Amino acid sequence: AIRKVALFDVKVSILEKFKKVFSGEEVTAEIQVYNVNNIGKVDVVLDYWLSSENGTILSSASDSLAVEAVASFVRSLIVPEDIEPGTYYFNANVNANVTCKEFTTSSKADFKVKSKKRDFIEKHFKKIIIIISLIIAIILLFIYLKIKKNIKKEIIKKIKVREKSLF
Repeated sequence: AIRKVALFDVKVSILEKFKKVFSGEEVTAEIQVYNVNNIGKVDVVLDYWLSSENGTILSSASDSLAVEAVASFVRSLIVPEDIEPGTYYFNANVNANVTCKEFTTSSKADFKVKSKKRDFIEKHFKKIIIIISLIIAIILLFIYLKIKKNIKKEIIKKIKVREKSLF
């Protein structure tokens, strides 16, 4: 008789609203574990973690679960406060120890960490431009009024000098 061995696959998908997050926020992914040969319920260890593009692990967690055919669930991890904006990964590893043979499969999905400063500027760009324009307009108005006042003083001064010279 042909004996089936445990064979697994794993797929990680970032939920839409978590594809772009800020540092310090949560990123949530759907993780699907497939028991490809469908040999019955098998206990596995699921390790999941966030990593940078160069592979540095930022946060991690682990779960033990039994997979019969397909297990689908949602897991979340917190993005550290001190990381730079850029591309990061939500990773998952499935480890099964079946009949003294270690089996591992993995998957990852990318997400973006946004800059809080840049996001603020993008959201309020029109307001910022209007405020800057108003400030410039007010400064120019004060300069204009100051110049006009100085010109008026000069004209009055010249008229008084002419009046004195006429008498």
